Amino acid sequence: MDPSKTSIQVKILAALVAVFLSLMIATTWHTAASERAMASELARQKAFDTATSFFDGVNTMMLTGTMAQRELLRQKLLAHDDITETRIIRGKAVVDTFGPGNPEEHILDELDRRALQGDARERGAPAGDAEAHLGRPRLALRQRALHVVVAEDDLAVDPDAD
Repeated sequence: MDPSKTSIQVKILAALVAVFLSLMIATTWHTAASERAMASELARQKAFDTATSFFDGVNTMMLTGTMAQRELLRQKLLAHDDITETRIIRGKAVVDTFGPGNPEEHILDELDRRALQGDARERGAPAGDAEAHLGRPRLALRQRALHVVVAEDDLAVDPDAD
């Protein structure tokens, strides 16, 4: 078909279809990318909140003298399908004061060492030695100088679990 003999109506319709398809593809791509980013952020926030709750639970156990039962709290978290690992890793200051703790509280790899040094980008969040955690004093941790990382909470989440 000779383009010079095509009616103006067909040319306008073809242009509108091209614009419509382009907009539809761009909108679909943008929506998918936004949904992926939102799902990732929600998962990251849920993991952070769960790790914070775990550490707060252990802190409460310190205050109430029930630290011997901390494995129960850990097992309750591990019962969730999407949580594959949870530990509080003891730093040198805690080990020197209270001993090595349970086997899952030991440093296992380089990521654990880096986290205890304050590098929380890849795993966990250093607990630090602040005067209070979520408004509750850290009983045993107050014995240390501020800005010394004494423990690190580590939570591994399976993003593919239902």
